[in-house]
Amino acid sequence: ETSSALVTCGLGGSSAVSTVGTLTIMAYTYVPATSSVVVELPQRSLYPNETFTIDVRAAAALPLSTFSLSFNVSAGLSIAAITTSAQWIAKVSLMGFRAGISAIRADPLSSAGLAAVEETICTVALRVSPNTPTGAEMVAALIESLTDTRSQPVRPGGLLTPTPALVVGRFGSTATRAGGAIDVQLDAVVAVHVALAQADVLNLAPITNQSISVSVATRALRRSGAFETLQSNLSCVTANVSVATMAGSCQAVIALGAGLTDITVGYPGASSGTASLRVWHPTRMWAWVADPVLNAVPGWLAASSGCSQQYQRTPLAAAATFTAASGQAFNASITSLVRASASSSNTTIATVFNGVVMGRSPGQASIVVTTPGGISLPPVPVLVTPQAIAVARLSVRPVQSIRLNAPAATGNALAPVNVTVSVSSNLGAENQSAYIQAVAYFADSTYMEVTPAIGLRLTSQASAVLGVSGQNVFAVGSGSGVLAATWQSACGPTIANGSGTVIVALPVPTAVYVDSYAALLAAQGDLASVAGNAPLPTRTSLRVRLAFANGAMQDVTTDPRTVFDTANASGLFAVTTIAGLPTVITNNVSAAGTASFVIRFTHINLTAVVQLSVVVSTGITLQITPYPDYPGSMQQPVATLRKLGETQVYQRARVTAWLALSQGAPVDVTGDSQTNIAMSGSATVFSLANVSSAVVASAVAPGTASLTASYAGLASAPVTLTVVDEAVGITEVRPAAMGATLGGVAGSVTRVHADIVFADGTVLSSASIVGQGATPLIPGLIVFFSPSSAVSVNSLTGDVTLLRNSATLATVVISSVGAGASASLSFYCNLLPAYADVDVGGVSGPAIPSPMATGQRFTVGVYTNTGSMQLGAVDLVFYYNSSQLSLVSAVRGADWTGGAFIATKDNPPGELLL
Repeated sequence: ETSSALVTCGLGGSSAVSTVGTLTIMAYTYVPATSSVVVELPQRSLYPNETFTIDVRAAAALPLSTFSLSFNVSAGLSIAAITTSAQWIAKVSLMGFRAGISAIRADPLSSAGLAAVEETICTVALRVSPNTPTGAEMVAALIESLTDTRSQPVRPGGLLTPTPALVVGRFGSTATRAGGAIDVQLDAVVAVHVALAQADVLNLAPITNQSISVSVATRALRRSGAFETLQSNLSCVTANVSVATMAGSCQAVIALGAGLTDITVGYPGASSGTASLRVWHPTRMWAWVADPVLNAVPGWLAASSGCSQQYQRTPLAAAATFTAASGQAFNASITSLVRASASSSNTTIATVFNGVVMGRSPGQASIVVTTPGGISLPPVPVLVTPQAIAVARLSVRPVQSIRLNAPAATGNALAPVNVTVSVSSNLGAENQSAYIQAVAYFADSTYMEVTPAIGLRLTSQASAVLGVSGQNVFAVGSGSGVLAATWQSACGPTIANGSGTVIVALPVPTAVYVDSYAALLAAQGDLASVAGNAPLPTRTSLRVRLAFANGAMQDVTTDPRTVFDTANASGLFAVTTIAGLPTVITNNVSAAGTASFVIRFTHINLTAVVQLSVVVSTGITLQITPYPDYPGSMQQPVATLRKLGETQVYQRARVTAWLALSQGAPVDVTGDSQTNIAMSGSATVFSLANVSSAVVASAVAPGTASLTASYAGLASAPVTLTVVDEAVGITEVRPAAMGATLGGVAGSVTRVHADIVFADGTVLSSASIVGQGATPLIPGLIVFFSPSSAVSVNSLTGDVTLLRNSATLATVVISSVGAGASASLSFYCNLLPAYADVDVGGVSGPAIPSPMATGQRFTVGVYTNTGSMQLGAVDLVFYYNSSQLSLVSAVRGADWTGGAFIATKDNPPGELLL
């Protein structure tokens, strides 16, 4: 079964798309692993250099305990890895074209619940070689061996192993040593997509004498669906060569004239891509000044020119009309492009600097603008007069930020847009700054900006609120700060005065927080700084933050106004700066104790107290406790080792060396290379060995011996350990809870667990007694049995095999051998259906409640196990004793997904046909 789909390509959010072609879609074929092992190959095409994975599934009827598989691939493929889930412990061998895996289930009991489901037992990662040709490549899998949970050989599909696995792929299913095929195709480019950096461009070349280009990005769409950038082997053309031309190996387009043109880029064997470009060309340019008459400013004399009279200044501006096509035109400023090329026809009358026309002496001059492209704009006349025009006022305005607010785009690129400009003048954060704009307004209604370069002087009238730096002010403290401005001539009196107000509203911190430091430190050079897996540090950095009412936090750790006062540290530590950060460093004279230091600030009335403890080592001690460990075992000392119950197996003990500290918990140094644990007395009393990173004392023969520990020159007091030839009795059996219901398919196995408590208070867990194997680790200590016929129990290991349903509670009894201590576990046995089987009754508790009163109604569930398959149809007869029971109704269950559901009851009596 196949279908098809049309594939198009375009930019997200754009309606402009191009057709790539028609894609054939094949139906996916799923083959269940009904009785064998299935290797599922990709059913789509693969491409050179691609990495892919295949799943290997085990049959629903094969609850595997071990498996061994081998794989072979053809020359165009290689095997990169084989992985399994955490349920398996696997050994993998990789040899390029061949590979193998052997695995055993990490918990053999976990496979008991898998009898009704398919299981992915491993995943194989493969790679298509870069030079693999188009065609079929083969993947074969061989089942070397399979065993079930009872360690019995499994015959997949009824065949002896080794036998080929069932390989499913694009070309069907096969169970041969040749394996199945994958389809490899050349990952060719099928289409290209063209995107321009901008769809509209201003051709500024006539103005700047520099070509205006737009970058062209060509993206290839490959057969695999991958996109990549193409930079070579491209062909390209513009539809209108008078508007634009291609350059840079089709990676740029250069604007030439006004108009709209299509850019088409092609690649061999692929459909081409097209993008549109509109070029706007300048058709008219002109310049002007804001004030064509420049008057003398009284009192403004320049020291650099012999205290000569200075005149008003005015900015020069220029604009151009840009046209794309008939009816498409707009005006735009070109001031920034031409201001450097502006000049005066008579520099003794007026000069131009950085776009500002400055009067020099009375007279008439023209400002000439010639673009770098050689185009001369109409001259701008300027008149400089000796008439004095006084400054009416000096305006001072702080500018902290400028915000432009524009409406949403309308889609019409040429539509007028009203932009609102808002200026923020207030300061709201410490050290936040604002630019000061000073403007002189003259009596003739003209104005000019005044800067420090021509005599502007700024002074803060409230130094606790405002600070001044050049032409900027910055926030110091909250309040209303007055800023005085003076325009002072270098050779004469003050030209003008002005003032402005800056509002500073700094939030007040409400608290100080100190964190990110170690509160427990070791003195420098002390053993506590090197002992154990986590030695105590001898120094610590820290973080100091101010908190504000709005939830904001300000880091002031390195602020020069933050003061660290260690006057009360009692010589235990000091605070110094390391790598720019304040750091606490402990003493080097072995002083120990607890002290504090104070953090205060020079600008706010807040303090914080930090308390630190400095410790030193005080000696080494030796501790003997029960082994294996159990909760609370490290708090139970051991002095004597005895035989366990009725066995000949002695107790064992853990030996731990501790470095004692002047404060805090001791440090375990048992495994340290400088630690030595020695035994004195009879060498045959017990032996010492490293077991799972612990030092364990195991009894050898009755007697007494002493243990001592040394570490880095320190020695412990001796500790005596005695082995006696007598038994320690069992006083209590503590079974582990396993739930009210033992559920599973018939034959499933569950191991019960219990802890054993001895007369001396020590405890052994069932893992230490029974373990995970088929024989107990300590035989003859406890036994298991059950009087119930619904289960069978292995008396040595506690493995409970589920046999049948139980209407009443089944019991497993765990008893000590000879001592009389025992405990029991009770549960209902409730079978679940195996694959293709049916089960009647509830899934928890008893399958059918009992006892019942006459006339009592009850509900019975009917379950079937379809494994990984969908239930297509069912024809089921349900039997009951019609002389004792009457069937009230039969309704569809919650899992019935649809279709006809017909229940025929009592035809004949005692039968229900579903």
